[in-house]
Amino acid sequence: MKVLFIHNSLAEYRLDFWRRLGNYVDMTILVMQPDTDAKIYGLEKDSARLTVMYFSGMKKLKETLSQGFERVILPPSDSVWLYAQARFIQQYCLRNAIPVYYWTEKWEPPKNAQPLGRKIKNAVLRYMIYTLCKQCTRCIAAGSKSKDYLISIGIPKEKISVAIDASTSPLGKNDIDVRMTYSIPPDAKVILFLGRILERKGIMELLQAFERLSATDDSVWLLIAGDGALRPICEQFVCKHKIPRCIFAGKVQPATRRSFFTAADVFCLPSNIDRGRVDIWRLTVNEALECGTPVIATTGVGAAYDVLDEKTGAMVSANSIDALYSALLQWTKQKKTIEVSEACKARYAQFSTKQMAKAFYNALEIE
Repeated sequence: MKVLFIHNSLAEYRLDFWRRLGNYVDMTILVMQPDTDAKIYGLEKDSARLTVMYFSGMKKLKETLSQGFERVILPPSDSVWLYAQARFIQQYCLRNAIPVYYWTEKWEPPKNAQPLGRKIKNAVLRYMIYTLCKQCTRCIAAGSKSKDYLISIGIPKEKISVAIDASTSPLGKNDIDVRMTYSIPPDAKVILFLGRILERKGIMELLQAFERLSATDDSVWLLIAGDGALRPICEQFVCKHKIPRCIFAGKVQPATRRSFFTAADVFCLPSNIDRGRVDIWRLTVNEALECGTPVIATTGVGAAYDVLDEKTGAMVSANSIDALYSALLQWTKQKKTIEVSEACKARYAQFSTKQMAKAFYNALEIE
């Protein structure tokens, strides 16, 4: 099966999934916005064993579409420009009897959590996504929240397949001893955050919850790995409030990411529902479980609804310091046990890139 997979960026966290999907199909990836990934994440990546093309104008796009593809996957329509490109691609496929698919992670928080501007934007996105999906051969949802979203905009559930979103932390030769690097005692209980340090990621709420926890337990440490606009403000907060045992590690490249997850006793993802925005998935949930580390995530994280269970972590209310504190207290009563670690790895095996690729291929086989 010859497949054209059109996406907005060549993100590092997608590479393993694409390689595994390439075991089932003859796949070419067409990247519509080549600079997006570098601007947002700036991570090192190796796209070896992938056939990748980059959008360079409509003439080249037409030439690409005419290369005998048997399946075409449309790019996510999260902008008017991408929607216009997707409509053009879809109409070409319809004229040439090529099955076309729409893959999405999209979902929305409740209407009462959306300010007026976000409600208007979401209404426009719902219209664009609906007009694409209604003419697609099939829609592929990244999880239960995106499936419910597609149903809510009028797509029949019989037309929707689910391929649970997944990624992996690379097994590299650059593993480091995180505890030794940051002078964290071997018997310390480490809470890890790994991601961009932005307001909507809930870092300030995490710091306030940790401040309460650290006042009663001097064996807990908070390791914040990542960078972003809010980092200086967070560092000032830690300094002003004299919060102990809180380390800012800076940006972590993929080659050493697994070392951070493995060193942690619990991974915390405190994302807010911020001005009507959510973290539509957050693949670090999958990656933490892969490394045997339980996860605390909020109701603003799409992955929490599908991937976590009572043995592998907790989903807590977004925008709540009290909820974060209670969960952190529960999951740091003792260090990560072998039983918990094995349960996390087993859970990841159900939602790995291998499983995602298999489910995606099964969806592509349906015409």
